[in-house]
Amino acid sequence: MKKSGATAGFQAAAGAGVIVALMLPFSRGRLEATLVGHVLVQMPLLVLAGWLLGSALAEKLERVMEQWNRFGVAGFTFAIFVMLFWMVPRSVDTAIAHTGYEIFKFAGLPCAGAALALSFPRTIPLLAGALKAHFVSMLAVLAWLYTAAPVRLCNSYLASDQKMLGAGTALFACAFAIYWALGPLFGLPKPQPTIASGAAAAREAPGGARI
Repeated sequence: MKKSGATAGFQAAAGAGVIVALMLPFSRGRLEATLVGHVLVQMPLLVLAGWLLGSALAEKLERVMEQWNRFGVAGFTFAIFVMLFWMVPRSVDTAIAHTGYEIFKFAGLPCAGAALALSFPRTIPLLAGALKAHFVSMLAVLAWLYTAAPVRLCNSYLASDQKMLGAGTALFACAFAIYWALGPLFGLPKPQPTIASGAAAAREAPGGARI
């Protein structure tokens, strides 16, 4: 399904605007002051901003994606490694004290979101379902870890922040699980097929013969 130029432009502007807003000292300070704000607000918004940018550029990058991101495997691999890195408590803690980690966070998470946006429409349902199940299970493990850990996992934050993050992560895991489980039942929006798949279908003549 071809996207209008206005829609792509709005998505690109929205994604870039979110990143710029999150980089401002005021918003950075307020969000990173608490573990919940840092992990459950700032980081997901960076991924969402990247998703918007990736969706806006999908048509322009179609030929590159067809060659280098078949079935979304390369994009998923990159996104998984970036997200796993930021699921480690030490990475979250170090981002507060070291500028290099902070720069990597503001660059890596939007790139991971863009990779997901460019990969989900290209993949097969079985792989997409497996990745969603893995993501929910990882959130559940993190929720248990932050809630049950007897010591502080992030030295920059209080133990009470850690338990609040565990509860919030559990809510996120439940919300994603319910949304993805009920989606097929209620016809929630699905990723649109890529231009390449539409072009391949267009090349098929009636009766299955190729033009």
